[in-house]
Amino acid sequence: MFELAWPIIVTELLQVAYNLADTVWLGRLSTDAVAAISLAFPLIFLLISVG
Repeated sequence: MFELAWPIIVTELLQVAYNLADTVWLGRLSTDAVAAISLAFPLIFLLISVG
């Protein structure tokens, strides 16, 4: 089972690291920037999911 799951696990860990880096970078700009991306992300994800 691990043979099939390890690529997904690695991908998810890299995605978390990417999102964390984005949040830290935006946090250095302002709290409004973090709030804006927190509000915009669900809408963008919905649009990407629908295609």
